[in-house]
Amino acid sequence: MSGKRGNGEGSIYPYKNGYAAYVWVTKPDGKRARKYAYGKTREEVHEKWLNLHAEAKKGPVTTRHRTVAAFLTYWLDSLVKVPKPRRRRIKPWSVAEASQFLTDAAARDDHLVAAWVLVLCLGLRRGEVLGLTWKSVDFERGELYVDHQIQRAGREILHRETKTEDSDDFLPLPALCLKALRMRRAQQIGDQKAAGELWRGSHDLNFTTKYGTPIEPGNMTRMFALRARRAGLRVIPLRNTRHTCSSLLVALKVHPKVAQRILRHSQIAMTMEVYAEASEEEVRAAIGQLSDAMGGTG
Repeated sequence: MSGKRGNGEGSIYPYKNGYAAYVWVTKPDGKRARKYAYGKTREEVHEKWLNLHAEAKKGPVTTRHRTVAAFLTYWLDSLVKVPKPRRRRIKPWSVAEASQFLTDAAARDDHLVAAWVLVLCLGLRRGEVLGLTWKSVDFERGELYVDHQIQRAGREILHRETKTEDSDDFLPLPALCLKALRMRRAQQIGDQKAAGELWRGSHDLNFTTKYGTPIEPGNMTRMFALRARRAGLRVIPLRNTRHTCSSLLVALKVHPKVAQRILRHSQIAMTMEVYAEASEEEVRAAIGQLSDAMGGTG
């Protein structure tokens, strides 16, 4: 083909080893500029030139290639929709696993064995357990009043009331829980005597360090994981122990009406659904071993 320009192709011209063309366009910033197209033949460039004209009539046109950073920002903000990651469901402990954990803790005279018992048998949360005081425990009536919690606030560990009045309740204490709390009281008295003037207890907390100071909530979570590994069990999040609570109550032969209070079920029918699942003999045997390790259920 000759090098002459065709009608209406005044903007197409020879360029290096082929041809080039440009069209005046309006950029996204409102300014006017040339947009170029290149090709090896006039026909190829003419086609691109027509496309540029059509694009310019539709609205603003970018005249330079975007940087990788600019393109990724645009891509993340405008075309792409990342699917939400699916949360992996963690299987809670069975009654046998929970019993193995508690038996191991009791056999080792773990200072937090009573905390683990309350977490697993009453479904108490981490902060609720750490916030308990001895005034919260009625040994004669066999009840526990949950009205305070320990929370981390910046650099401080605070002893606060529970969030709502609905959280405050007298919970019946199964014999195993009463036994564990009596053991914990004896442990703490021993710690206080050993610490002497170094004792720093101020809130009469049930669960403290050996010097009477509050236990860091995060440390309790880490200790739970360490105790689980020591007992030869798979590690689960501390909060997942609440799912095991109802099954443990069945294995402990706690009366359904008492279990209803502990589980905070609005209707006894909900509790009876749990009790409809009979405990296996090996589970009851594990509970018996736990009781023996703690010196009986008296």
